[in-house]
Amino acid sequence: MAINEGNILESQAIEKLIVSITRLKKRFIKGKSYYFKATIDRVENRTQPLYDACKNCSRSVIKTDRGVECRSCPETKAIPRYLLNLNVIQWRQSTKVTLFEDVASIVIGCSRIKCIDSIGKDVNKSKHFQTMVNLNMKEFKFLIKLNKIEVRNGRLQVVAEAIEHINDKLTTKLQETSTKGRKLSICQQNQRRNERRIRHIS
Repeated sequence: MAINEGNILESQAIEKLIVSITRLKKRFIKGKSYYFKATIDRVENRTQPLYDACKNCSRSVIKTDRGVECRSCPETKAIPRYLLNLNVIQWRQSTKVTLFEDVASIVIGCSRIKCIDSIGKDVNKSKHFQTMVNLNMKEFKFLIKLNKIEVRNGRLQVVAEAIEHINDKLTTKLQETSTKGRKLSICQQNQRRNERRIRHIS
């Protein structure tokens, strides 16, 4: 598993309690970055961490007898993309956190193709499935934006722009070997995007 170890610092990103985000969202300042600390209770879709996405806009597609349809694009093809739904807890307050492609791939630690192949063979023996199981009871900081926050039936639902492990140093990282003369892997590219987001607010 490889998750960014940069600091989501209080200097620019503002820490909030989940309950305050739920109740006081309208009072927050546009353009500011916010984060909260929470413990992962479970990955809700750990046996199916991908969805069929439009190749053009990444929205979910609908499969029909004629192929696939996207509500936004007249012609498209479906490709698998990561989507992880986490149930996280902070002081008994439950929140749904969604991780899309680049952040989710960092958590799982492999490309979509490798994940599909691994889970498809035997989900219980898949190391990537086990990685998602091992997230349970680990504490993270979740960086969020105001335009990706919803409250449904009193429960906060957010999309995380970046994540940071809190308690201990990660035992597994992306390879830091020289990349001169060769293309970065998908995971390495996504890791660097996550790092840039962290640096932007630190």
